[in-house]
Amino acid sequence: MSKKESILNEFRQAACWFSDRWISLFIFGFAFSIRFTFRSAGLLHIDSVGYTSLGELTFKTMNLHYAHFPGHPGIVLINAGFYGLLQLFGFGSEFTTIFVSVLFGAMAAPLVYLICIRLGFSRVPALYAGIIMIFFPLQWSLSEYMPTDVESLFFLLAAFYFALKTGRKSVYFSSFLFMFSIAIKLENIFLLPFYIGMYLANLHQTYRDNFSKFIVTREMVLILLIQIIGLTLLYGPYIPSAKGVIDDPVRIASVQIKTLPLQLGEVFDLMITSFSFAGIILIILGIPGIFGMCLDRYSRRIVFMLLCLSIFSILFSASIPLSDYDRYILTGFSLLIIFAAFGLKRLGDLNKHIPVVVMAFLIIYMVYVTLPVVAARHAWAGQKEFATRLKALTGEDAIVVALDEGGLINYYTNLTTIQPNINAVESLLNQNRSVYVLGRVMAYYHGNEFAEEGEKRFNFKLVGVFPSEDWHGTVLNRLVFMEHVYRIEYKRD
Repeated sequence: MSKKESILNEFRQAACWFSDRWISLFIFGFAFSIRFTFRSAGLLHIDSVGYTSLGELTFKTMNLHYAHFPGHPGIVLINAGFYGLLQLFGFGSEFTTIFVSVLFGAMAAPLVYLICIRLGFSRVPALYAGIIMIFFPLQWSLSEYMPTDVESLFFLLAAFYFALKTGRKSVYFSSFLFMFSIAIKLENIFLLPFYIGMYLANLHQTYRDNFSKFIVTREMVLILLIQIIGLTLLYGPYIPSAKGVIDDPVRIASVQIKTLPLQLGEVFDLMITSFSFAGIILIILGIPGIFGMCLDRYSRRIVFMLLCLSIFSILFSASIPLSDYDRYILTGFSLLIIFAAFGLKRLGDLNKHIPVVVMAFLIIYMVYVTLPVVAARHAWAGQKEFATRLKALTGEDAIVVALDEGGLINYYTNLTTIQPNINAVESLLNQNRSVYVLGRVMAYYHGNEFAEEGEKRFNFKLVGVFPSEDWHGTVLNRLVFMEHVYRIEYKRD
């Protein structure tokens, strides 16, 4: 190659890199703008309350505070850092949590585009993947729902992207990013074997001319040390206080692994109920995409790890016995988008109009599914409004008997909330404290156990009925209901 041709080749590569950067910025800007425009008017998911208040506390004390099991130090540190920055501009902890969720949700879309480019896609199918990720109902809605799944996905995708780049430094940085994803969401530790597989493929490419067991062993030890040291530093102080709650999650995880092959029915049911046509189309497009990538020039090792990572994540997450478990399959379906984009490309080889029609249908349908939910959350924060009305009704010194929503009530009003306990209520009444109980406690706690036991000792006087919103299983739907508030008093003879 002549010097002139070499210069032209370098120029072309620089132009491609520059263009990819601008395309990525455009994808991010569009994804961020629609998420920020329809950002939630308040906190909704109960877990987000802990990350919000503990992030603020961590920044103010400069001492890491842990959330509920398993601690979630990663998300607390992220919230603490952004709180420290945003409070300089007059924003509080609530806005920080909302902004962080929107920001990391938006950054996932250009990452998917760049992963496709790194895999060897041309810009068109890579752009398909980025656009699908912008409007993907589960990811967009979770950006406004504010659990840890959006931030976790970003670090998993970032780790995947750097695992695809040749070089030891990229592998080390990818390992650090993956470690931090575990600090955000402990379940990600089960994905470690698939990332190890990608690191081995990367090292094989890096040391192609000098590949040996010694080199691989040395590099893998360093990669595992990053995981061990990082997780020890982040989780170590939390472990002594978590001994009493570790056994149950470990048992659940072992049951999940044992029953992975039995979860296909759950996955397809979830796909139909949560994504309907959009999910079905992604599955259908993903199948030719998988075979096409295997038959083309793409590394079969990477395609295999990507496929295993997607399938394992979906199956493992679908077996989680929680009422809002649909959010746990976000990682698997986000990786499936990559295969679906390549499937679209293969269809475009047959007829150039097919991808345009399919993309138009997907965008319209995904917006149709998601926009009503996020727009409603942007206009009205049900639990925040309920908490405000509750405080106006009860006064500042009242005690409220509540379930999970107690954390939200306490955050927004500073009212003291307690879990249902008849003896505790009796003790408070003996101290002449005003005690109130929510209708959800009366109806749902242990098969209305609290109501049955309480009626033997107390009178429950209805003092208010206000609209509120439930967060259980409402990633892509809303559950608004009328919450009843009762004042608890001793029975009079």
